[in-house]
Amino acid sequence: MNHPRRFLAAALLLASLGACAPKQDPGGANTAPPLTTSTGVRIEGAELREGLPGGEDGVLYLTLTNTGETEVKLLGGRTPVAQEIVPMRDHSAGGTLAPTLAPGEELAFKPGGNHLMLMDLKRPPEVGEKIDVTLNFAPGGEVTLNVPVNPY
Repeated sequence: MNHPRRFLAAALLLASLGACAPKQDPGGANTAPPLTTSTGVRIEGAELREGLPGGEDGVLYLTLTNTGETEVKLLGGRTPVAQEIVPMRDHSAGGTLAPTLAPGEELAFKPGGNHLMLMDLKRPPEVGEKIDVTLNFAPGGEVTLNVPVNPY
């Protein structure tokens, strides 16, 4: 077999392996499937990060988009692995956040920016597991996602 055929065979093999890979977000992390609440809040890219040894808190990242026609406020949430989930400002601003999304508005909770803090961990989340996370919206009530845990 000559070199162009070897190259073509290798390229086809790599392409077929890529098609079998699990769904990942652009950052490479496994995330929960997107969903939309009854009031039109779309939740995408939800992922927990593994707990650090000796760490008291954890972190949840996701993106919220208000696709509805009224303002929606994220009140917080809960999970079996922590006392509560609290929206927090980026590290430079500090403090808690009470996000209200206007119709059409998007809010990303991401590394280095606003984030959802899992306060007072009962146990550290472990890479590879999936954990139920319940978010509370007003109006709209609660929605539960099964969120994968990724490496820090």
